[in-house]
Amino acid sequence: MKRLFLFALILLAASVHPALADMFPRHADICVGGIVSKEKLARAFVRIDPAWYDLYVKLLESASNRTTVWRAIFTDDQFCTNNQACLSPDPDAKPSTPPKLTTVAAKKTLDGLRIAFRNALTDETKPGKSYAIASIPPNASYFLGPDTQNAIRCLSNEPAVAAKPPRIEVPSQLRLRANSDDLKIPADSEAFVGLTPATLTYTRDGVGTKTNTTKMQAALGYAIELGQLFADSPAFSYLDGELVPYLSATQSVSKVAGRPATFAETNNVAVGALYNTRLSLEQMPDVAHVIAAKPQYLWNTKDKSEIFSLRASYEPWTQSNFLPINTAFQRESSGDAWWQILFDLRTDVGEYTKAGIDPTRTYDSFLRSGARFGFTVSTPADGAHIVLNVTETMMYGLKGGVRRLSFFDSSLSFYFDSTSRFAVTLKYTKGQDVDTTEWNQKAVVGIAAKF
Repeated sequence: MKRLFLFALILLAASVHPALADMFPRHADICVGGIVSKEKLARAFVRIDPAWYDLYVKLLESASNRTTVWRAIFTDDQFCTNNQACLSPDPDAKPSTPPKLTTVAAKKTLDGLRIAFRNALTDETKPGKSYAIASIPPNASYFLGPDTQNAIRCLSNEPAVAAKPPRIEVPSQLRLRANSDDLKIPADSEAFVGLTPATLTYTRDGVGTKTNTTKMQAALGYAIELGQLFADSPAFSYLDGELVPYLSATQSVSKVAGRPATFAETNNVAVGALYNTRLSLEQMPDVAHVIAAKPQYLWNTKDKSEIFSLRASYEPWTQSNFLPINTAFQRESSGDAWWQILFDLRTDVGEYTKAGIDPTRTYDSFLRSGARFGFTVSTPADGAHIVLNVTETMMYGLKGGVRRLSFFDSSLSFYFDSTSRFAVTLKYTKGQDVDTTEWNQKAVVGIAAKF
């Protein structure tokens, strides 16, 4: 009976801490010059248990010197004395207003963290393991002193890493997105995760009218670095930034058995080029000013109209912890999850080169100015993850038949892995299309991709 009870305790411990058998990260994550970096190990270790990490983040936010928190959380016995971050409601106290606050839970969490570390240090430095230490210090005092004090050596017998499954390699200059405005962001940018992917859907109603519907929204471009292209040409050496020629299409085709196919009012195909460059000002060192210009020629495949347009836009990219405009911001309090605020100012100029066949419409040239704003939220992207993207574009017509234009665009995507390339996406839009001014309201679920 005692053996059965002991076995049950072992199973319970393994279920609470599945990483107990391998608590130290790999050499590449914590080793510097052949020995373990204490700071890297401490920051990695507190992430094993959500309670440890939540307390660590609270202490970070309240600390006057954030650079020492990683060491103190393991070694300072007075860490929670007069520290508001350690206070939490007393679970054993009677209900009261305001609730009684104590440091009991925080101290219990600290004790558990330090005991777990010493046990892990003992286990991870045994013979045959990939780390070694001359003598194990008491408690968690290993974190005192420099890395060379009580140094943990990184041995050469690190376990082999399982081979990763083959990946589809795509040239970094080739880009696929839902719309051409997003082609200016490269795949290695931290903001890539939040971009809306190109979508393709097919639905078939086999009952009643037997309707087949195919929908697609995609923009494919190829990025050219102008600085590299004209590096050897003094006449064009001032050119900087990036030029992305592209082809885009938005199509929705429905076919009822025995009837001609029908097309959505917003159907179009366009070719263009997106130029963008970044500027920095000494007066605003924390802001990158992204300026873009996009000439485009568009064919409306529904009403046969054709239009040449030019869009100029301005985006401020900030690194502020409180207002991460356009730049993905990873908060320590949410692990690897991140969020960003989307904002740009834009002006569109358009000239119809060919009027359409719809007699109810007027095809007037236009000049519109306004802004696009919204937000993106992503769950941790170290594996399968979810991204929510919501934007609203509002523009005022200074010239042309449309005085006020509003377009709501949202998508919820489930990506299959950390590459953020392939997903199942739910997309909902409502308002006037910014390119054709045609009204549309639709919800689409389909396979999506971007690179």
